[in-house]
This record gives sequence, C-alpha cells and structure tokens, in this order.
Amino acid sequence: MWQSAWNYLKDDHGTEKKGWLCRRIYPESEGLDIYAAKRNPDDNKGLLIETHSAAIPKIMDYPQFAGFELYPEALKPGPNGKVRLCLVLKEEQYADIFGTLVDDVAKTTVEKDSPSQAIRTFMARLHAWRQFLGRLAQALTPNAQQGLFGELIFLSEMILPHLAVNDGVKAWVGPEGAPRDFALGRDEVEVKTVKLGKRNFSVSNLEQLNDPGDLRIILCIYHHENTGSVTLPDLVKKLRGRIQKEDPSALDLFENKILKAGYHDIHENVYTSNHQLSKTSLFLVKENFPRLIRTDIPQGVQEARYDVDLLACEPFRLETINIKEFIRWS
Repeated sequence: MWQSAWNYLKDDHGTEKKGWLCRRIYPESEGLDIYAAKRNPDDNKGLLIETHSAAIPKIMDYPQFAGFELYPEALKPGPNGKVRLCLVLKEEQYADIFGTLVDDVAKTTVEKDSPSQAIRTFMARLHAWRQFLGRLAQALTPNAQQGLFGELIFLSEMILPHLAVNDGVKAWVGPEGAPRDFALGRDEVEVKTVKLGKRNFSVSNLEQLNDPGDLRIILCIYHHENTGSVTLPDLVKKLRGRIQKEDPSALDLFENKILKAGYHDIHENVYTSNHQLSKTSLFLVKENFPRLIRTDIPQGVQEARYDVDLLACEPFRLETINIKEFIRWS
C-alpha cells in the first residue's frame, strides 16, 4: 500500500512546486488525516499526519533516527489551528526499514478512538522503534548469524517444500518473541545450530523446552561449519527470490521477520563468513528429556540459561530427518 502510493507520487510530474505531494491513506479515520507523501524537489518519501493543534501535547519529545527524521509543521496557527507531523526518509539505504516502520505506526495510530489518543500512540510507537533500531544498528554477532542461518535453512528446506509460502513464513514465529522458532499445527520446533564437534547446545530460557500443553516440541540440531560457500546475505537473497516468485504477497511478511530477527541489508559487507550445515538431527522433547522444567524449579528462581549435553539427547532421536513424516500439520 505505502510503496505503491509513493511510486504513484514519484511518477506524478504534474507539478514542479516545492513542498509535499500527498495521497491519503486510511480515509475512514476521523479527526486525523494520514498521507503517503513525496517532497519536492528532493523526492524524499514521507508519512504525514494532520490533526487539530489541541491533539498535540504542549511538550513533545521528538525521537531522532539515523536515516529519517520527525518534525512538526504548523498548517494553521493558534490553539484552534492545525498541525502536520512529518516523518521523512532522508537516506535511501534505510528505505526498506522505513516502509516497515511507517506501516506499523500508521496501523497502530489509526486504531485509536480520538486524535489525542492517536498522537500519543504514534509517538510511543516511534520511541519503541527508536530503541529497536538502536539495537539494529549493531550487526549480528557471529553466533547470532549462525543461529539465523540455521533457522532460514530450516524454513527453506524443511517447511517451504510442504507448506504454501505465506503459511510457511507465518510459521516462523521466533522473531515475534515466541518461545520456539516454528509453530506447525500441533507441533513446535526449536532450531539449534552448533559448531561441528561441539558436544552441547544452549537453552536461552525456561520456556524454550518447557511442555506447551497438548503441543509437542521437536528439537532440530544443525552442525555448522565455516567451510561452505554460502553467506548469510546469499541465503536471504535466495529466499527473497523464491518468495517473490511463488507468492509475492508473502515478501513483506518475510522482510518484517528478518528485520525483527536483527538482520538488515546495511550490514551485508560485514556478513562475509561462509556457512555449511553438515549434519542434521531431530529429537522429540518429552518426558525425561534432559531439560529444566519450570514446575521443578525452586521457588524464587525466575529465569535460567543452561547447556544440554548432546549425548544425553540420543535416546530421544527421531529416525527420520524428513520433517514431513513426523509433523502433525493440522
């Protein structure tokens, strides 16, 4: 929606006048006008929100971002006047993340009952994005790259051959903060990528291998080497091309997921390590599996991170590595 609106405005050569060319989004909103916009003469993309001055708090903390900016413009002065808030892309390398941010904050804002509530929500959402983008400014660590590579391989090789692309991308729930990486029907899968020769893996919290009611947990262990020929950006580009070919409507969802996983193209030149997964093992996490159970934890212990010996998992190994043969898809 936003990108098509910006493309429409970019192709509109009907005026050379300096200022904003606008196209309204969410026309059903009351007391609040939201626009996709392009600024002449620099062609910068923007999200504009126009409302009555009374809806804007007298003291506002405008968050500062790398790559884009937020500022107010007075359209009509005075207490009964009108104000425009301008969220503007300054650097094109941030275009993808700007589109994701704009879609998120606009949807959240338009859901509110009054303009004043909407503006407070808009600003709160932007401050949350600023914190997130502050973390994103740091490239993924080698261990995080290795882990994301494993999750994307699982998506590509274990999930997409058996599910429609949109359903497969939706099943990747780890970036959304879910306890495990994939939710598949009545089963959930946690993917661990360990260096070849390493004899244990880490569990990051008590929920990761904890019994989720009537769901089963399947643990996928990938053994990782740095002797391959595929980088993390290579794999991301391959998946983008596949999704674009099979179901373009799922591409935005995929982009949101990798962004939340901490991946952004601005770090491509940093992710030069080659990856190869030389061995795959599947285990069924059930009674007596080596893990910490929350109900067995002493009172007062709120969270824990621990390591599990891979040899102790052997009695729970599944004979197949073809996930299709084991997953209860519905």
